[in-house]
Amino acid sequence: MGEYLVVGWSAKKLDILVENTEKFARKNITLYRFQVALFAILGYCYLFLIITFFFFPLILFSIIYSSKSHQNIWGWIHITLMYLPIFPFIFLTLISFRVLFKNCLPPKGKYLNRVEFPKLFDLIDEITNKLKVPTLKNVVLNEELNAAVIQVSKLGIFGWYENYLILGIPLMSVLSTDEFRSVLVHEIGHLSGNHSRFNGWIFRLRETLTQMQKHMQKVNEGHTSIFVTPFIRWYIPFFDAYSFILARINEYDADKFALQLTGAENCALSMIKIEIANGFVNNIFWQNIYQNIEHQPKPPDDVYTKLLEKLQDVNTFKNNYNFLKKALARKTNNFDTHPCLTQSL
Repeated sequence: MGEYLVVGWSAKKLDILVENTEKFARKNITLYRFQVALFAILGYCYLFLIITFFFFPLILFSIIYSSKSHQNIWGWIHITLMYLPIFPFIFLTLISFRVLFKNCLPPKGKYLNRVEFPKLFDLIDEITNKLKVPTLKNVVLNEELNAAVIQVSKLGIFGWYENYLILGIPLMSVLSTDEFRSVLVHEIGHLSGNHSRFNGWIFRLRETLTQMQKHMQKVNEGHTSIFVTPFIRWYIPFFDAYSFILARINEYDADKFALQLTGAENCALSMIKIEIANGFVNNIFWQNIYQNIEHQPKPPDDVYTKLLEKLQDVNTFKNNYNFLKKALARKTNNFDTHPCLTQSL
């Protein structure tokens, strides 16, 4: 959930809602899923209502425009004066469609291809076949200590999804081949046909709504605030919170896939190494870089080379077990669908 959920909700209100929802889901998971489905349908109904409401004046104007009365200048003046109130609705229609059908931007990074990296794509194909996932054609390399699968919607809230597998070079440098395979299985597992179709639908809707709100915040279209934003400001946080438990279940399911295909040891070691590496990178490596920048005339040009060297050094992990202790002491919260390390282990 994170920052976009808290925009319209206090942390206390969020916690109460999620905790109450979790209790309810434990008692009656079937009814809980049914209610999540109803709230999802509510969002689609609202969007269709907005489109219908805005389409009416647009169609009316089209009829007027196609009439013969606009063939001379006086006809145009007549149309403009009589139907001037329609123009704002047409403008709102176009803006609303821009928001609702906005193409979410694909992730940035280096896009890999099968010819250059056949072994990586063979490994991905093996995992997608076992998990009943369509072939992943978009594999993106970036500089983050992370891996993720995201779905980019070509039709905004109405879907037509394209899958992207994002792999961070620092993450790949930390893990062995088997440990990296475990991470791949977990991430690709979110798209698995072994999930129920309902879970997949809710997962995609949550991702699309989040991207939609990000877009709305960036664009900051004041003209849409009267018609679209009030409902969206209520609906996205509420739906995100109410479907939170389902998203948490999906994380555990993805862990189960990794466990089944790669074994407990590889799953555990990948989690532990990533925690230590993240602690080292965020609290030591980058802090040292920032401190040194103050005394250097130019920024260093070999930062990522040094980072990879440190992450591949065994002593980096031996000397930083304190980050593992902190991770093990951390508790699962209601701001991240990922369970804490202790719970995952």
